[in-house]
Amino acid sequence: MITPSRPIDTLTELVPVPWTEPPCLNPVTDDTTARISQVFVLLAYWCSFITMAIGGLALTGWFLNQPCLQNPISGSSSVSNSGSLALFFLGASLLYSLKFTDNKAQTAAQITAMVPILIGAAALGSYCGLFSVDLDQVLFQSFVNPPAGTTSGIIAPNSALCILGSGLSLLSMGAAPIGKVRVFQHLAFIPLLFSISALIGYTYKLPFFSAPDSFNYMILPTAIAFLVLSL
Repeated sequence: MITPSRPIDTLTELVPVPWTEPPCLNPVTDDTTARISQVFVLLAYWCSFITMAIGGLALTGWFLNQPCLQNPISGSSSVSNSGSLALFFLGASLLYSLKFTDNKAQTAAQITAMVPILIGAAALGSYCGLFSVDLDQVLFQSFVNPPAGTTSGIIAPNSALCILGSGLSLLSMGAAPIGKVRVFQHLAFIPLLFSISALIGYTYKLPFFSAPDSFNYMILPTAIAFLVLSL
């Protein structure tokens, strides 16, 4: 008969081990979440490229004196060169902000977001009568008096609000939430609502939805750019 080296009651003593939750309880759910995240990141990349393309194409049309490039859908409508510049920087800011782990990219995203913020604020200040600044004359002096059909347009007030809201949204994207509120998501509703309103106006021939009376209109490519950017 084998006798234990210590009493039986001591053999039954168990040392309590703290419970730690496994890192992945549902591999299927986690994999699906990762795939959805990848889809949204890919969509954001495409949105940034489309926005930059619309702004860059308009600036190329200004440089080459080709209004059909500034507004491919309706070359007769006036286009704001400073608005096109703001769209290009908004797309670039979104592209930089997608590189979450790169501190230099995040800094570049904030710097590029400041350009459209200043453009939108200056345009709204001009409409409010705080000061009188024509950004197209200041930034694009070589084409202040272009030939007929290629006149530069002043940024529409709804476009200025979209530019300012988009810039502030991108600038605050990395900010900590206030409670459960993510500020940048709420700011993104500004270009979303105005772009949808403009598209409704173009679809159903309702000019008031594109801009109030006596103001410039948000042209269709700009409305598409803001809709894509706000997604």
